[in-house]
Amino acid sequence: MMGAIGKISNTDYLDFKRVFNRKTEKFMTLLDKKLQPILSFKNMAWRTANVTSKSPATFSAFYFYDDDKNIHINKYPNINFNFDEYGMNLSFNSEIKSSMKYMLKAMKKRSGEFDKRAVKIDGFDCLLFFKIQYQPMNNFVWDLVPGFPVPISIFKSRDIIRAIDLFEEQWANFKNTRLFQMKSGMIRHSSGRLYNEKEIAFAGAKNKKPIYAMRISKQYPAPQIAEKKKKISLFFKEEILKLKPIVELVVS
Repeated sequence: MMGAIGKISNTDYLDFKRVFNRKTEKFMTLLDKKLQPILSFKNMAWRTANVTSKSPATFSAFYFYDDDKNIHINKYPNINFNFDEYGMNLSFNSEIKSSMKYMLKAMKKRSGEFDKRAVKIDGFDCLLFFKIQYQPMNNFVWDLVPGFPVPISIFKSRDIIRAIDLFEEQWANFKNTRLFQMKSGMIRHSSGRLYNEKEIAFAGAKNKKPIYAMRISKQYPAPQIAEKKKKISLFFKEEILKLKPIVELVVS
């Protein structure tokens, strides 16, 4: 089914996505039973993407909460699955300011322990993104900070913090480059259209400082996923176990 995402006709797309989401929900239910005892250091629930979304990709996530499970899914860094035509991506994911705050706090105040745990995560990369907001709410153009991704096996907290400092020194240049690319059509909206004058003006005025997102992630090609068949939830239980030491350090 992943191979069909992004290729199916618009007429059949939402019906297809409803079926895909039902399969995703079954996958998350099976995985949740395996993870609840393992990730019991904090309350955890899960969600899948809105079935009415027009995006050709979709996602599901395990998220952490205090007393109210209806908090924003990204308040804390979450364990996120992205599904697209190429396969699946698993990440320990910080997408907004509040979740980035927890990630950066752990890297700054417990850098030695963070690095010690990070280098043991086999096969994952650290990705640091910056975002340009072009409309209110969740409307961003994403791009990687130069130098990323970095293999987690050579991860150092001090290098991440330094990369952020250097990037912020050059923010005006990066921002102007992205605005030019949006104006010229070198970067387009996910629908394929050009960004309009109102969106460009909003982006120019809004983004006075960089907004970051960070993922410790790994990509799994669709054929690799397909061959796991009914063992897929057990496979990802083991993959998430690799992330557990970092997850526990950051969110507990």
